[in-house]
Amino acid sequence: MKKLLILFFFLLFAFLHPAKLQARTGHDAFSRIDFKDEGKLLVDMTSEEIEDGYQVMKRKFWGWRHHYFNIFSEATYIGEVIFSKSNRTRQPLEIHYVLQEKDFTERSITVSGSISGKIDGKLQKGNLGGNVSAQASKKETDSYTRIEETEFDIIVEPNYRIIFHITGDCEITNGVSKYYVLGIVFNKGSWEYVNILTRYYEFLEEKLEV
Repeated sequence: MKKLLILFFFLLFAFLHPAKLQARTGHDAFSRIDFKDEGKLLVDMTSEEIEDGYQVMKRKFWGWRHHYFNIFSEATYIGEVIFSKSNRTRQPLEIHYVLQEKDFTERSITVSGSISGKIDGKLQKGNLGGNVSAQASKKETDSYTRIEETEFDIIVEPNYRIIFHITGDCEITNGVSKYYVLGIVFNKGSWEYVNILTRYYEFLEEKLEV
């Protein structure tokens, strides 16, 4: 019987944090977001598409005007990579892993332009809360605290990689807004809100190139 190389990992996530994702989605908490139907994230829109959103808004004497590209559109996401291990040896690699997580992402907001990055509660059609400011851009991630422990044993076969990450379902709402003062555009910007609906762990196995 082949000998197993035993590797023991014990990480306390209250003190150690995973490496930051390359935010291809525009949100640091998500490495990938896929719409279930048609839809686009702000980072995937052209400047012309965003400008068209500004153009369709009617002038207002005072207050906010909003144009929505997506309103609570259903999507799936891939979040934090909790664990990744490659085996380039000739023997199976047995891993015992203990994970303690404390903070869980609930929603992510990104705002650009000169509108405030503070959005009050969940976005509702026709009601975007916030204060006017001179910020160029802002990202916020809301989270809640709950201690959760996961323990497992897994074997990584020779020339394979195991990836353990967070995934689930979410809703996307995004658009552009203008704030009018005496009929003049005082501030404007684009914004995007990701609300997490479900959250679960997923294992992926990849074949390594020899």
